[in-house]
Amino acid sequence: MQMLRAGVPLPHIKEFLGHANIATTSIYASADNQMVREGIQKAASTTPDLAPIWKGNDDLILQLAGLK
Repeated sequence: MQMLRAGVPLPHIKEFLGHANIATTSIYASADNQMVREGIQKAASTTPDLAPIWKGNDDLILQLAGLK
């Protein structure tokens, strides 16, 4: 659990523990409340501002999309 909390990928933990199948490792590896909270905070803080894809004549893009 401490390795998972430190950010070690599950396949690496599987190899370290000598498990033949990753399903065995996943029995012992589950996210606790702290890990879930940190993951949500990290995801929320790295959300980029969306930039418009089209930077041109609006009438042209509508015509090309078949909307005009």
